[in-house]
Amino acid sequence: MMINKLKNLFALSICGITMCSCGNTAIKDHPLSETTPLPETSEIFLISRYVNYAWGYNDMGIFADTGGDVYAFDFSMEIGSGSYKENMIEKFDILRDCTEPIFTIDSDDVSQLYSLGCLIDTNSELKSEFTACDAGSRTISFRDPDSGKITVCTESGDSTGTLNDKYAEDLVKLFEKIIAGKSTKNTEYPLIYTADAVYMDSIECNTQTNGKYLLSNDDQLHILAEQLNIPVDNILDDYNEYEYGRYVYFVELNAPPANAILKIGDEYGFSHKEGAGYCNIAAFPRKSGIFTDEIISCTDGGVWERLKDGDLNYDPDFIKGEAYGFSESAMRNVWKETYMHGFKGIYIPDKKKYEDFVKLCDDNALSENGSISDILEKNGTIDFEKYALCVKLDSHNDNTKYSWNRTEIGDRYIVMGSSISLNWDNTEGECTLAYVLIPKTYLSDDEYTVSCQNPNE
Repeated sequence: MMINKLKNLFALSICGITMCSCGNTAIKDHPLSETTPLPETSEIFLISRYVNYAWGYNDMGIFADTGGDVYAFDFSMEIGSGSYKENMIEKFDILRDCTEPIFTIDSDDVSQLYSLGCLIDTNSELKSEFTACDAGSRTISFRDPDSGKITVCTESGDSTGTLNDKYAEDLVKLFEKIIAGKSTKNTEYPLIYTADAVYMDSIECNTQTNGKYLLSNDDQLHILAEQLNIPVDNILDDYNEYEYGRYVYFVELNAPPANAILKIGDEYGFSHKEGAGYCNIAAFPRKSGIFTDEIISCTDGGVWERLKDGDLNYDPDFIKGEAYGFSESAMRNVWKETYMHGFKGIYIPDKKKYEDFVKLCDDNALSENGSISDILEKNGTIDFEKYALCVKLDSHNDNTKYSWNRTEIGDRYIVMGSSISLNWDNTEGECTLAYVLIPKTYLSDDEYTVSCQNPNE
């Protein structure tokens, strides 16, 4: 996934920050003759940030507080409500409450970094020049806890430059030296969405149930709203047309009001404000997570309950199947004609497209023991008034694993609940066929992109 690649790239070059002054004017006597006292409470003062708009919105990095704790963050948004605002420090504070530091900085180093930052002349010029295209922006910055002002000390990426200030230069050098001794290669970057980024609401309610639900589609919001007699589906009223189908929904009952929804590793959970007796609802972008596992964990140690009503995977009319032992060379010929390469599948909504697909497979002798239709129609002739068919072909040998998970339907795409490890060097093995028959009541469009879950993601 693109975001995972960007996270790895950031981890390898983690030296971008924005800095500011603590109200002092620049002092010419350098090096430091004394340090500036740290704030009485732990305050955010250093930010290393990577932002790129080239492939959606990507925004991630680390920040440090004056207690020496360093946290990772990910504000990346593939889709949002369109009302996103810059509330970075508020989200940093939420992360400090909900996540653990990825490492700590020695108190003497914190004191030096903070003191250097307070001596920066904020009137200094940041001279930069264009150096790349679509590389994004990496900055290292200092934040004045008193004023909240953030001063960029250095940037790289699309533009490269350094603030013309000796203290800023020394702060960056010291921080980079500290970071060089810390491993961030396997760091989890918590993804956080506030109400400025996604649709979210906290509704006062009288339910005594402490339930937590993960809903797969918009219709399930209506179903749950009716079951609970709580208007959790009101958030749909503000949607633009293109946003339908782009979210899954987390609903939490009898809880403090929420101020954010977070993804930490493979776990999801709300961050809360003071209070009690609320129902929290958050729309979470499908492309920001993988929801094909049946069990989705909560950040509090529990799990999110699936609502079976309105869920394709619990519908008895939903049919899935697989078969093994087809010709590898024939599979590759079918791939070329249908673009089913890699983890892509094919969407077949009508009888004509189905007959064309069967003929292509049979002309290439995909199945040596008859027609491919014998496999796809083992439950009877397919009624394309009722069903759409999705098919996936992949390599298979003794070293690969084939398994079924949930099938998920999003905005004009379907993730088949099957996964198989590909062996690209295998030209003598056998191929595996996976298919699903989806009742058209779950489909709102004529065309869908079909993919198979990559088990290595």
